[in-house]
Amino acid sequence: MKILLATPYFYPSSGGLERYTYHIARGLVEGYGDSVVVVTATRDRSECGVTVSEGIRIYRLYADLVFSNSPLSLSWFKNVLHILQKEQPDIVNGHAPVPFMNDIVGLCIGKIPYVITYHFSSMKKGKLPLDWAIELYESTLLRLLFMKSDAVICYSNELTENKMRKYRSKFKPLTPGVDCTFFCPPKKENRSPVVLFVGKIDTGAHFKGIDILMQAFALARKSIPGIKLRLVGGGNAHNIYRALADTLGLSSNVTISGALYGEELRAAYQDASVLVLPTHTVQESFGMVLLEAMACKLPVIGSYCGGIPRIIQHNKNGILVSPRNIEMLAQAIVKTLVDKPSTNRRVLQAYADVTQKFTWQAEVEKTHSLFSTLVKEASKKKSGWAKSW
Repeated sequence: MKILLATPYFYPSSGGLERYTYHIARGLVEGYGDSVVVVTATRDRSECGVTVSEGIRIYRLYADLVFSNSPLSLSWFKNVLHILQKEQPDIVNGHAPVPFMNDIVGLCIGKIPYVITYHFSSMKKGKLPLDWAIELYESTLLRLLFMKSDAVICYSNELTENKMRKYRSKFKPLTPGVDCTFFCPPKKENRSPVVLFVGKIDTGAHFKGIDILMQAFALARKSIPGIKLRLVGGGNAHNIYRALADTLGLSSNVTISGALYGEELRAAYQDASVLVLPTHTVQESFGMVLLEAMACKLPVIGSYCGGIPRIIQHNKNGILVSPRNIEMLAQAIVKTLVDKPSTNRRVLQAYADVTQKFTWQAEVEKTHSLFSTLVKEASKKKSGWAKSW
């Protein structure tokens, strides 16, 4: 089976969408021998062209501009048509709702079976007039693609409550996973007194709540003076948060680095004392970093927001706090670091949950089964049309 994945960004770009697409692509190649083609964007002209990595053929198309973190080029229509003609995929999987890559591919594919993987509820950022443009997009082009799709992979409950709920008969509740053979507990017992954040550090990702975390960390330090805060992630907002650290008097207690991958990312989880994901909007549809941390037996704190409660059960396998509640988050950090027996109990439950419920092998298997079924159904329809003629 030849599968074409259309995604605005792809590995090694950091972010949950990028890691999800990468693991699905790699799993389909390695586990089922599928031929996987990825069409994605880049702002670096030196990266444009075709490369093959781990058996995945990757087309990187140059983006002439970026609109609110959404890459775009009018030349993509011509490029996509050429790629479709050359590759002849059996099925296309577009990743939404970030415009415009999925939209252009979806408009060009004709009658090829089409699946949308919808990563979060809405692109709205609470800012005008940007939200007006997003509302127009979601009410027109995105709605058209939902109508066109044969199935919608989603792992956010909010999707069933927004304007796309009328298509819920197409929804397939598949979730991201984690490689528990790679992300694993550390061999050493003692961890550094580090509060860890992993995610995009970008002006377009303000919903991650890094500013809330930094203020909560400042409060927590009053109870535990020796703790450090480590922010890990790519993006254009590093200087903004360095300035905030200065304002809060945390310059010597906060480190900010670019995105980490592979063994370096695993080492960050294995060394820290707690991972915090303080998201405050529904744009956090799942939180893959939580799974990776839990697989490394790192305690986790999240907010009652988006898809995070789907992973964290309060006081069972982690701690949940109210979004934007600085004092509550500070108390959760202190509780995690001080109350070792309770923390260890939650960590053991979290490890059991992630190793039993959230593996990439299981999710790739479900994805392959869905794609195979749709391709077979399309083949039967095509055969039926031929006989009718």
